[in-house]
Amino acid sequence: MKIAIIGRKKDTHRYEKYLSGLSPHILTTLSLGELSGAGAVLLPGGGDITPAFFGEHNKGSRNIDTELDIIQLQAVDHCIRCRIPLLGICKGMQVINVAFGGTIIQDLPTAALHKYVEKDQYHDTIIAADSFLASLYGEKMTVNSAHHQGVGKLGKQLLP
Repeated sequence: MKIAIIGRKKDTHRYEKYLSGLSPHILTTLSLGELSGAGAVLLPGGGDITPAFFGEHNKGSRNIDTELDIIQLQAVDHCIRCRIPLLGICKGMQVINVAFGGTIIQDLPTAALHKYVEKDQYHDTIIAADSFLASLYGEKMTVNSAHHQGVGKLGKQLLP
């Protein structure tokens, strides 16, 4: 199965390394035309989304890449129209939320608790009951993440 990662090759090597154990064909691309034949699409973590895409001015967003945001938002639309499974990790999840009309909290008051210092940061997360992920991992799991943003208003048709 071909798995497409929507991002810049210089920023996606960890995702490629992990996915290479699952699928022999990993494609990192910025071209929607290359999604043809993809069995799944991954929107990886990275910088912050351009605040204008969720109707706000910059209030703490950083490492913004508007060109990548546009391509990733288009990829969400393409995946929905073509019924291609889509996974968003960190920023990728936020892109999906924004694509469905949601917003982002640009700088969480607890951001200092969620940043990498000398070692990885772990925290618990809740997985929606009766979801595909819950069938794989259960309804709670520990994840490794560092973030200063979070989902504000949840996008239409998305579950908390």
